[in-house]
Amino acid sequence: MSAVATRHRRNERPLYVASALTNVGDWLTYVAVASLATTGTNPGRSLALVVLGQTLPRAALAPIAGRVVDRVERTRAYAVAETSRGLVVLVMALLAYRGEMGALLLLHAVRGGLGAFSDTALRAAVPEVVGADRLESVNRRLGTIWSVAFVLGIAGGGAIVARFGLVAAFLGDAASFFLGALVFVALPRAAQSTLRSDADRTTQTSRIPPVALFRAPLGLAHGAAFVLVAPGFASAGAAAIGLSVVHGARALGNAAGAALGTRARATMVFTPLGLAGVALAMIGGPRSVVGVVGALAWGAGMGALYTSVTHALQSTVPRDALGRALARDGMVFTLAWAAGACGAGLSPFARSTTMATMVAVVLVVFALTLALDRRDRARHGAP
Repeated sequence: MSAVATRHRRNERPLYVASALTNVGDWLTYVAVASLATTGTNPGRSLALVVLGQTLPRAALAPIAGRVVDRVERTRAYAVAETSRGLVVLVMALLAYRGEMGALLLLHAVRGGLGAFSDTALRAAVPEVVGADRLESVNRRLGTIWSVAFVLGIAGGGAIVARFGLVAAFLGDAASFFLGALVFVALPRAAQSTLRSDADRTTQTSRIPPVALFRAPLGLAHGAAFVLVAPGFASAGAAAIGLSVVHGARALGNAAGAALGTRARATMVFTPLGLAGVALAMIGGPRSVVGVVGALAWGAGMGALYTSVTHALQSTVPRDALGRALARDGMVFTLAWAAGACGAGLSPFARSTTMATMVAVVLVVFALTLALDRRDRARHGAP
């Protein structure tokens, strides 16, 4: 193994650790805030507002995040963004202790906006940190690590909120951001000679891979399911446990999808599977086998699509435009997520209309995946 390859392998370990730490913290806070929303008189509307607070600032700041990431050192940009999120969550813990929930939800939106910078910086830094020859393998592992962190964060968040309260969950989230930033900032840049040159990139900067087209419909379904799989609960502890069950199952599915989804053709199976899983999860809810099975399929679709789109962009877009391309992808998905959550939470006919929409979208997306697959196969002379 060459010295460059050995250095890239060493770089992978802190990359995985940093990703795991910050993702665990992300879901600690989600469970804490969502558990507050599901205990009121209108849990669907409250949870929709929580999701909007998390997603709309992220989408609004994504274009700025992309430009920043393309102009500064990406590992440092990630560390600064995560440290900033940690400081915001510390203030959220103080507000939770004092019972100032309105200000807490406002800071939750600030935290969501900063996520645009950290997510874009992380995805753009991966090709530099590990090199092109390891990109596919690393993306698979990052998808699996995200899933494991998701399970730990959701399950841990449910247990912590139920046993110790909201403040403990926020403190755990803040600690994860600080530790993740500390690990990530030590990562060196890969030598320029190990990166694919812009001349080798086969896709123009402005082009979007066909696989990315499916992020919007699945994001729409994802947002609706976030609201509709969480009926009213009697207490924050019960809500946290219920959310942990359905999203824990989704994380397991995500791991399977991420492991198989670096190839664009995987979306031919996983995108319709994810949409069908959303429908089943909304039918069954967190208290039934149908709902849990649906959450597994939902996660598989999400994991495969995210991994394949990320890998396609990292492999084809020039380095100096990669941040903007990844930010655009994140903005499209996040806006779809917000629209799905808003429609599901605010419509009095949310469940029936969303179910009918899911059936229609499954059929349309499956037809589109077939058409794109045939076109790509014909273009490359595949049988």
